[in-house]
Amino acid sequence: MNPLHLCMWSIRYNGANIMRVNDEYGIEAGKPANFIVLDAKDAYEAIRERSEVLASIRNGEYLFKREPRKNEIEIDFLKQ
Repeated sequence: MNPLHLCMWSIRYNGANIMRVNDEYGIEAGKPANFIVLDAKDAYEAIRERSEVLASIRNGEYLFKREPRKNEIEIDFLKQ
């Protein structure tokens, strides 16, 4: 496993394990979970682009949720 995948795996799966709360906490059906959703295709893009947070979930409920940003102005550099 490369270092980035190991780091992301540790963040996602080892938190509850380290705190010894695997039985009552985690990202599984029926358990409360806290996590964020990033606007990125993968872990590399999330880190490289410092991706925007699109949603934050605490105990299975949204704290906030937003649409990805869109460019409103198109710039055509070839027009003269």
